[in-house]
Amino acid sequence: MASQSKLSAGHARTVRGIISELTKLYLHNRTRISRAVWITLFVALVNRVRAAIAEQKAASQREAEKRAARKGIIQAVAAEKDDGRGKKKKKKVELNREFFRSLLRLLRIVMPGWRSKEMRLLISHSFFLVIRTLISLKVAAMDGAIVKSLVKGDGREFLTRIVWWMLIAVPATFTNSMLSWHQAELSLKYRARLTQFIHDKYLSQLTFYGISALDDRIKNPDQLIAVDVAKFSNSLAELYSNLAKPLLDMVSIRNL
Repeated sequence: MASQSKLSAGHARTVRGIISELTKLYLHNRTRISRAVWITLFVALVNRVRAAIAEQKAASQREAEKRAARKGIIQAVAAEKDDGRGKKKKKKVELNREFFRSLLRLLRIVMPGWRSKEMRLLISHSFFLVIRTLISLKVAAMDGAIVKSLVKGDGREFLTRIVWWMLIAVPATFTNSMLSWHQAELSLKYRARLTQFIHDKYLSQLTFYGISALDDRIKNPDQLIAVDVAKFSNSLAELYSNLAKPLLDMVSIRNL
């Protein structure tokens, strides 16, 4: 028993001595050990970032190669279709003599005469465009008067100008509503005229059969009649308003 206790005491002293020496060694070289740990962590972080960047570049390169391959396949298929069918590239629409000639022909279809409903709507639409121009000039003058009374510090005149400015908003709102109604009504009339004209041509002399079975230059004619005619009618109704309003503004400003 005595020998066992001596051995355990000697072993404990040895362990304590080793721990003490290691502690002294760490305290003596603590700065160097800390630097070595930080340098190791920094090097590991740099290697990790470099590996992530390399993986990202490789993935991007693979994706670019896939896109290029898909694009090449699509272009090859399109070239084969063009070669097989012998189609030509579509010409871009230009503002040339042919464009204005076609537009004039369409205008004769949608507006057959001076006594037509479309012409009466167009004249009424022009009248409200003039009214809106006059209201815009009046509102601009009233804005200047309101600012003038505000600068002078005349509270009574300022309130009076504000009241008149609010009252003129009633006819201005009515005019804008009538312009929107006229534009929508003109678009509807244009669409009805064009659709009726196209149907008369399309359903006469077996034209629909020739377009669908014998001539493949026009794809989905029914969809073109339903969709493109509506888009053209809306654009034509907007075109007059978008051209007439700036012209009226310039004429009114020049007269002032």
